[in-house]
Amino acid sequence: MEADLGLRLFEHHNRKVELTNTETYLKKELTIHLKQLDDIIGHAQLLHDGKKGQLKMGYVGSAMQELIPNLLLEYRKNYSDIIISLKEMDNQKQIHDLQKL
Repeated sequence: MEADLGLRLFEHHNRKVELTNTETYLKKELTIHLKQLDDIIGHAQLLHDGKKGQLKMGYVGSAMQELIPNLLLEYRKNYSDIIISLKEMDNQKQIHDLQKL
């Protein structure tokens, strides 16, 4: 891969191999773009199935008692062609994931 890209990606030492700054950058950026590609393909599949989109929502466990079910029932009345995906997350994880957007 290094020869194909013309970049040095690994530092080779006597007993270990480390990533270079270049590889660290590539890994981070490619991970982001592959996730975006996955989202694009997923959305295309929804469209193919007659859906308009997907709502992904993180929530804290206590919200599932009453708030989330009521919210989802109301949302479903107006947007029946949207797929809803829920993921339980603590507050810090929600903040972290929002900052990545």
